[in-house]
Amino acid sequence: MKLTKSSVVRACGAAAALFLFGCGSSSITGDPAANFAGSWTFTSGSIQPMCNIAGIPAVDLTGDTMTVTRVDPTHVSTTLTGTDVMCNVNFTVTGTTATAATNQTCAVTAPVTIGGVAMTIPVTIVISTWTLNLSGDTLAIAMTGTATAEGGLLSCTPTADGSATRPASGG
Repeated sequence: MKLTKSSVVRACGAAAALFLFGCGSSSITGDPAANFAGSWTFTSGSIQPMCNIAGIPAVDLTGDTMTVTRVDPTHVSTTLTGTDVMCNVNFTVTGTTATAATNQTCAVTAPVTIGGVAMTIPVTIVISTWTLNLSGDTLAIAMTGTATAEGGLLSCTPTADGSATRPASGG
């Protein structure tokens, strides 16, 4: 069988297209962290303080922004910035779930009234568990931790949950 120049070019073009398609497909599968990257805005969610002092309100996450940065194909770093909360937490990504390593921290400002005196107390939450679950352009969070304020005035076992969205691709 004699190959013409045009049939060789077509065969090479087809092989190149298959190669490129294969590479593109495997890079998405092999880089789950890329799917988490972006700016996320909470549409719902809160941190429930669960403290030894009654009356400490939840920290509302609605409207707060979390920026997720791809570190490598299986790791992301996050920055959650809100009115009363600041977290910089690293996660390991497997598929559509990102899991934080334990003992990372978030800084929260807790409004407290003690003996009729209203004050705010800076509290550090030590993360026990924190997961991010990705579904399209929606990110669900679930967190547990422990927290104490300086001097042991406050002892808490906070939990958090919520949902964040990002702008759809291309818009």
